[in-house]
Amino acid sequence: MSFFQHKILGLHLLLSLGGIVCWVVAASFSFLFLLQEHALKRKHAWISLPALEILDRAHYRWLSLGFWMFTAGMVIGLLAAKVQLGQQWSFNPVQLWTLAGWGIFAVLLFFRARTGLRGKRAVLYSLIGFIGVLFFSWIGVSYLFPGVHQP
Repeated sequence: MSFFQHKILGLHLLLSLGGIVCWVVAASFSFLFLLQEHALKRKHAWISLPALEILDRAHYRWLSLGFWMFTAGMVIGLLAAKVQLGQQWSFNPVQLWTLAGWGIFAVLLFFRARTGLRGKRAVLYSLIGFIGVLFFSWIGVSYLFPGVHQP
């Protein structure tokens, strides 16, 4: 592997994992949002969390940062695949499920910008995208299809 290929694959990995870490933080804010909303409805003053608007804004910022980092990681991964394998897209399960997860977050961010989707619905959709698709693409596919998408 050439120096260029080594560096570009490292950048792909760094940005992709950085995006996922941001999505983990966004999912954490989603969980805190739901916990705070539940506490407010039940009038449990003993839970000391930030206001719902602050949690929603933090969720959105981390979700957005993760989306752009992950997008950059995907683009660099496509370039690295072209250089290393001679093809950009191999239709392996990790690529397909990752694209599906990316699409869910793209739609969520689009609707937030376009229609003002916020609050409980936004954090629930975010959690569904994170748990349902990305969890499957990074953990489930590794067990169901061992050896696929390995460097």
